Amino acid sequence: MKLIAQLTHLPLGILVSVASWAADTKCINIYYDQVPNSKPVYIESRLDAINLQNLLGHFPQYQQYVSPIHLYKKNEINRCQATFYVGSYYSADKFIPKSFYEDFAATDKSVVWMNYNVWGLGDDNLEKLWNVTFDKSYDIDERSFDANKLPGYYKFFTYKGETFEKFGAYDKDHKQFLAASEIIGLQPIDEQTNQYVVSWAIHSVNKSKLPYILHHKNWWYVADIPFGYITESDRYQIFADILFDVLNEQPEDNGKHYALVRVEDVSAATNLSFIKTLANMFARLKTPYAISLIPIYSDPLRVYNQGHYVAMNRRPWFIDALKYSVSRGANILMHGVTHQFGSIKNPYSGVTAEDYEFWDKVNNGPIPGDSVNFILPRLEKGAALIQDAGLTISAWLTPHYEASALDIALFGDLFVWSVGRGSYWVSKICHLNPLPIDLTLDQGKINAATNNQRRQALGSFKITTDNSDYINAAHFPYVIYGDYYNVRLIPENLNYVALFAEKEKSLYTIDTILQNAKRNKVLRDAWASFYIHPILLWPKEKGGLGNSEGDTSEIERLIKGIQDLGYEFVDLKDWQTSHFKPKRPEPIELEPILGQCD
Repeated sequence: MKLIAQLTHLPLGILVSVASWAADTKCINIYYDQVPNSKPVYIESRLDAINLQNLLGHFPQYQQYVSPIHLYKKNEINRCQATFYVGSYYSADKFIPKSFYEDFAATDKSVVWMNYNVWGLGDDNLEKLWNVTFDKSYDIDERSFDANKLPGYYKFFTYKGETFEKFGAYDKDHKQFLAASEIIGLQPIDEQTNQYVVSWAIHSVNKSKLPYILHHKNWWYVADIPFGYITESDRYQIFADILFDVLNEQPEDNGKHYALVRVEDVSAATNLSFIKTLANMFARLKTPYAISLIPIYSDPLRVYNQGHYVAMNRRPWFIDALKYSVSRGANILMHGVTHQFGSIKNPYSGVTAEDYEFWDKVNNGPIPGDSVNFILPRLEKGAALIQDAGLTISAWLTPHYEASALDIALFGDLFVWSVGRGSYWVSKICHLNPLPIDLTLDQGKINAATNNQRRQALGSFKITTDNSDYINAAHFPYVIYGDYYNVRLIPENLNYVALFAEKEKSLYTIDTILQNAKRNKVLRDAWASFYIHPILLWPKEKGGLGNSEGDTSEIERLIKGIQDLGYEFVDLKDWQTSHFKPKRPEPIELEPILGQCD
């Protein structure tokens, strides 16, 4: 960890505690499957390990050691407080050193075995550790179907009185059933095993059950890789919660649960009446909120009649509406610069808030010309428009949550805080040093001098990304103090309220959000974080949710419902000030797939 560099991101008053935190740094071992000499290189397990690293970013006091399992050395398991083995490759048992099996069964440190190759521990150890025997791997049962005519699989997962689930649906275009349906069957030897079961997996058709998560003393077992096809109600969140127990860590703020609601895609083309109506509603409910602000509205193909290119400073009445909202409890998120790219359809219309800005959605890759020299001045221009309007940026929010690895790493360096979800590739990030606080775009100044300093600071930054189609998209139940790209991320974990006319309206309803928020309340440090669009204030016949134009009754039902569940909506700036933590130390990786930096 480059402690001195990290200190530049700290507000005054925190420096003393950081020194003691660094001296007491704990560590975590993360081992994953890398098939020696495979062509092409097997990277799926490394991606799974990235997902694990992201969740562990909630615990930034831990140094992460990341290594292929075949490089394990005897007693290495005992150097850290906890060890995870991510078993993504079915036949990796022939690459796992015998010493790892022996050390896993003998250690008194917290250890977690995930998914495959647990059979390599042997019958005696399986009985000793969890009182189970290895049966087989279970997958989709094409001989049985549920009421919706979907094939049977282990879909439901019990935890703390709630039921989580795995996604499963037919892909009509490719004529296949999509689900992370596989689960390892460890069968209980007798009823003694029940006391070790943290979560049961329940079959969607025959209702049989298997242990999903086992815990006995310091030994844990998770019967799948919980990162595939994750949804807002997913069993992935059970895994996220048990990390507190694995690491013996306590939740923040004595178990308090926070909430964040965003008013999304606000630009100079947004209905001013809706902006003010929502501001008045939130003030009446005494509920802080955030506005996802797009500083430049662009419609290069002239799809609508709102203007071809409208920077926010050209519409002072729009700035007045934003300031009015801030006076009523709003924080400002910088939601891209134009939230579209160039003069093309990317992929829908070319219009702000509809298209992608930092990802070529048509070709599924980085945008043309993607580089520091392209991204940095674009961000500076957008941030300057917001600052010059007399507004303060509370955090960054990536348009549609998609951008290249280069862009995401830059966002994490240029903004102290981000909000949302993440996309991840196996990457090699080199020479990206943390910017001093006064050079960030949300807490620093933007002028010719600072712009030049940012270019100098980022001049040596390089990133290499695996060119395969493998990508992880993830959301988080809690705050991440440094994900794989070292982004400090406030979560969005409940999605959004769909328009009445949208095809997704049955998936993203107010009731669905409330159900998921209720379920998540059993998770430590979990937020209720979601977003709404101003056009929800249109009446139903125009696609909104209102009984008449400007009707906020349904949105109020959602806000009050979240509050009734025990969540507290936060003023983002106030929360950030009181909950600032240093980012996690730079992970130490042995033989990374893309090599070491020069």
